[in-house]
Amino acid sequence: MLHVINTMEIWVEKCMAEVIAKSDVCTCDKCLKDIYALTLNRLKPNYIISTKGINSKELDSKFEIVKDTIIDQIKISIDKIKNNPNHNKDHIESVANCAEIYLEEYVPKIIEESDMCKCDECINEVYKFILNNIRPCYYVSKEGSIILNLKREEYKTNIVIETEKAIEYVKNNNIHVGFKLWIDYYEW
Repeated sequence: MLHVINTMEIWVEKCMAEVIAKSDVCTCDKCLKDIYALTLNRLKPNYIISTKGINSKELDSKFEIVKDTIIDQIKISIDKIKNNPNHNKDHIESVANCAEIYLEEYVPKIIEESDMCKCDECINEVYKFILNNIRPCYYVSKEGSIILNLKREEYKTNIVIETEKAIEYVKNNNIHVGFKLWIDYYEW
């Protein structure tokens, strides 16, 4: 099972309430989801592997570095939604990132055909690498998901390229070394 999360999603959500409270944008569920998705599409993702434990000090430090950028991007998204609200569009229940959806569609076969280690840790490293190196594509409307289907081939090409890079990265950076040293230490 895939265990990667985009901390940028958490950080955008954390900043949104503060920024929205100071603006006169509509706060209906549809507008809030649109602001959230638009903002995430403009920010570089920061995927981490959730099973490795989350170092809150490190994440807090990274958040402080990008906080002003996040707030600026939220303001830009608010202006766009204020000028072009999507109240009449049929929205999906939650915000989705087509990059994650397309990864699940294309990457398992590529990994299976490769000679890389197939353990969960290595697979999660591959997914993290790919998601941090392709442009996110969050959407909330059914119209958005139709448009995304038109971009499927473009995404597929990027995913294949990044998957090959990710597999090489995992193979060349033996991520099991630290784990093996820890096990060897406790076995004697």
